[in-house]
Amino acid sequence: MAKTLDYVALTIILTLLTFVFGLLAFQNAYISLAVSASLSLATVFSIKYFSRKKYRFSPSRLATHFSIKGNDYVVDLIKSTQNCEVETSSNVILLDNCAVFSCYKFGAVSAQDVASVAKAVENSSVKTVFVLSNGVDRKAYQVADYLGLRLKPVKIGAVYRYLDRHGALPDLKKPKRKISLPVVFETVFSRSNFKAYAFSGTILLFTAFITPLRTYYLISGSICLLLALFSLVFGNGNLFALNAFKELKNAADKNCVSKNSDKGSPSDD
Repeated sequence: MAKTLDYVALTIILTLLTFVFGLLAFQNAYISLAVSASLSLATVFSIKYFSRKKYRFSPSRLATHFSIKGNDYVVDLIKSTQNCEVETSSNVILLDNCAVFSCYKFGAVSAQDVASVAKAVENSSVKTVFVLSNGVDRKAYQVADYLGLRLKPVKIGAVYRYLDRHGALPDLKKPKRKISLPVVFETVFSRSNFKAYAFSGTILLFTAFITPLRTYYLISGSICLLLALFSLVFGNGNLFALNAFKELKNAADKNCVSKNSDKGSPSDD
């Protein structure tokens, strides 16, 4: 869903940008809109086609799979690509000159994670640690410098290609994609988007006073400011939130009714 929204946003941005230059070139709004829309759609579909041809599934889905299965699973996959035995722990592969630290989780590598890998390599001469993760926190780098370790992050794309070359890439089934209107609204009107919408709208409105395309910039700036307003009002994450306590109350009431009916029913003699 997030990638689909990214493609939609990219199409809109490219259309607006090419529309401005199209007006300068063709001096006709309809021709400019047709050309800009065609170029934008062709560009987005080309990006999507070549990106899908490169991978059987997205590397981000592989990272999610690793975060769910655990880092011992990742270490076992990497070990299966080598013929010789290597010294390993639950999430660290210890080599002669370096260590490979698998720390996939739903978040960045923390300072505590660096402290744990430091304990794993403290009896060796290893100072370089290759970190397989979704990202490394700034505090983690500070702790690594304090411990005398050099962290080298490895992106999930590199891990994907390595496992694919050695035939160790897991076979992940394609998930069923379902467009959900609540998810779309939660993503578009997220509170984190407020600053971007407000800044873009303000710049576009001020630009309208110094450009001949005043109507275009006024409309675009107004749309951005309206999105900023909606994200400020509805962007608290509860736009389409499920009423969990109402469901809990209904379940409790149903349970009470069931118990009362059992007590009131005559028993067999």
